[in-house]
Amino acid sequence: MDKTSTIKARIKALAQVMQPNSVAVLPSASHKVRSRDTLYPYRQNSSLHYLTGSLEPNTTAVLIVREVGDYSYYIFNEPKDALKMRWEGNMLGQEGAISELCADKAFSIKDFSKELVHILNNKDALYYDWGRYGQQSDQTIITALNQVYDQVRKGVSAPSAVYRLDTLIDEQRLIKSKEEIQLMQKSAEIAVNAHRQVMTNVRPGLNERELEGWLYKEFMAGGASGPSYSSIVAGGANACVLHYIDNNQVLNDGDLLLIDAGCEYNYYASDITRTMPVNGKFSSEQKALYECVLAAQEAGLAVIKPGVKWQAIQDAIVPILTQGLIDEGILKGSLDDLINEQAYKDFYMHNSGHWLGLDVHDVGTYKVNNISRELQPGMALTIEPGLYISKDAAVDEKWQGIGIRIEDDVVVNDSSYLNLTEALPKTIADIENIMSDI
Repeated sequence: MDKTSTIKARIKALAQVMQPNSVAVLPSASHKVRSRDTLYPYRQNSSLHYLTGSLEPNTTAVLIVREVGDYSYYIFNEPKDALKMRWEGNMLGQEGAISELCADKAFSIKDFSKELVHILNNKDALYYDWGRYGQQSDQTIITALNQVYDQVRKGVSAPSAVYRLDTLIDEQRLIKSKEEIQLMQKSAEIAVNAHRQVMTNVRPGLNERELEGWLYKEFMAGGASGPSYSSIVAGGANACVLHYIDNNQVLNDGDLLLIDAGCEYNYYASDITRTMPVNGKFSSEQKALYECVLAAQEAGLAVIKPGVKWQAIQDAIVPILTQGLIDEGILKGSLDDLINEQAYKDFYMHNSGHWLGLDVHDVGTYKVNNISRELQPGMALTIEPGLYISKDAAVDEKWQGIGIRIEDDVVVNDSSYLNLTEALPKTIADIENIMSDI
């Protein structure tokens, strides 16, 4: 679908799950200060971008549902300002909000507080996510509600219920369209190429920061706006810190290097992890644990198809990892007992993966009515088992400081899954081969 058709379809889908005679309010993200008077690059609230295509701050979308099939969609945004555009670039203004964002009506954001009072008059329910958009946004909503309540003696009714809007939008975003999957595939392809370029140039003596810079160069050269999260470039025992982002240590001969990095393309994220030997050759201990993690990932991937519960992926991964730890003498006891005791959590402490989309840890619940959610076509997720043997683990010294994770991005299809990142090598033979010129 084209942009106009996509926006209209998403607004309609949201209106269909809202209560009759209700209003939804969805603000933009705010600018974030980096230091003093400089800002981080602006990134729009993912859900507002998803619904409207908006890229500008100081924007609020309002959806008014009168009854099934009868609704209006408004945009409140900044008016065009010639001086501001000279410094910061073009602005949509109200005409652009109608033509580009498909709004039925558009107003200046300066008039939002006043217009919201009129919009809320005689409505039964409000959808808004308290606490998500800051105190000023919350206070604007509270003030408008109070002004409506103050008119009760004039025969005006006010919303008697307030619901979270994200619970509705998250369900929409959980199932990706064909167009979204194409964008995710492009994001994955850019990230795969970046990982491959770095993999061919890893060698002892490099600093983790140099490789992080190389990744970012390849992301941008490939058309991405940048990384989709803070990259992890972790040599040796740094890989045992799951969210290590210092990325400032020298790579040592004989260590492994774990790189967890993805990019953002047209707002859609990729998320890939590969682990490789700094000197191009796995040691026997590194091989043993790596093969275990790879087998666990393959087991997790093998269960993915529509109708399978999310938890089934973790349930396929845990026995493989636990048995591998038993085989190497890192854990002692029976497989069933160790799984029941969750003894593996000393070395594998996270889940099998997460939803992926506009956010790297994308929206959507993992349980429905406290039961593990069933996979459906269009769901996008990562599969990322790992083993992490810290320097102070009570195991044989030969295992200490080894951290391994393997992560791919997949989309559930009608029969099984599509692996968006399968082009990046992950077997020991393929990794050693691509690194063979070190």
